[in-house]
Amino acid sequence: DVPKIHEIVIGKDSLVVEKLKDYTRSSSPRRLSPSALNTYIDCSLKFYFKYIAGLAPEDEVTEEIDYAIFGSILHKAIQTLYTTFEDNGSVIQRNELVEIIKDTKLIDEAIISAFSEEYFNNTQVIKADLKGRNLIIFEIVKNYVVAIIEKDVEYCPFKILKLEKDFYFPLNFEINSKKQSIVTGGFIDRIDEKDGVVRILDYKTGATDTIFKTVEKLFDSDDKKRPKAVLQTFIYSEAYKHNNSAEIIEPGIIKIKDILSKQYDISIYCNKDKVNNYNQFSDELKAGMQNIVSEIFNIDNDFVQTNQIDKCSYCDYKNICHK
Repeated sequence: DVPKIHEIVIGKDSLVVEKLKDYTRSSSPRRLSPSALNTYIDCSLKFYFKYIAGLAPEDEVTEEIDYAIFGSILHKAIQTLYTTFEDNGSVIQRNELVEIIKDTKLIDEAIISAFSEEYFNNTQVIKADLKGRNLIIFEIVKNYVVAIIEKDVEYCPFKILKLEKDFYFPLNFEINSKKQSIVTGGFIDRIDEKDGVVRILDYKTGATDTIFKTVEKLFDSDDKKRPKAVLQTFIYSEAYKHNNSAEIIEPGIIKIKDILSKQYDISIYCNKDKVNNYNQFSDELKAGMQNIVSEIFNIDNDFVQTNQIDKCSYCDYKNICHK
């Protein structure tokens, strides 16, 4: 007989409740990130391991730059190249971006600086220090950097409002008629503006789905293809909306993998309709978030394993869970 693996169920005892209170303190609460919410929806036990018990995932030692580091280098390089536009608040013209594309030395320096910060732990390096695989990564990042700028040339003229800035908002919810509040939001990769339209843009290096059926489905833990990146970008849009008055907020996801293809499209779609303005989804999003957050903080709800086995194969905690 195959030994039966017992289900792991974690109840909310006094220690867990104290940890949860870190998020609901009125003075400097711990922020509940969109990633934490996505983790909870995927598997509440994983949320417990990561955000309550604080278990560090098992590090897989690798010589290769993983997707996260690759994405960080790319972000940082673009941020370095665009910082002047953010600082002076001017409208970016096509010729200014074309000049950057021509200036290969400038692009190289931005990528090397990003390598130094993100991969070599702030140790200054030069291009000659990059060997083997790192040199290949350098060239790939460069291709993507140029491709992103070329797409922006097509979008010109526009303004960069913010790069890599954090925005947060309070979310009120109730459990058994008791009012509580958490703070959520996070780093928005890029916010730009053109013709009165503010775009909230998130860079994604991995495979990402940008189509959703309903806002309610964004919170559906049984949906195997739940578009997590859409929920994250919507939460960022809500955070921006809370802090700024913008009549039109257009959320978008820059899928790095697709940027060199003809199918490149940063738009988010509700079924077949492009989301031109996040504001029309704001109330539904907050309602969905209130439901999930109430579930997280209700002491009667245990942390349990997901029933979606395919989510387990890449889980950081699969060796503890044995699902």
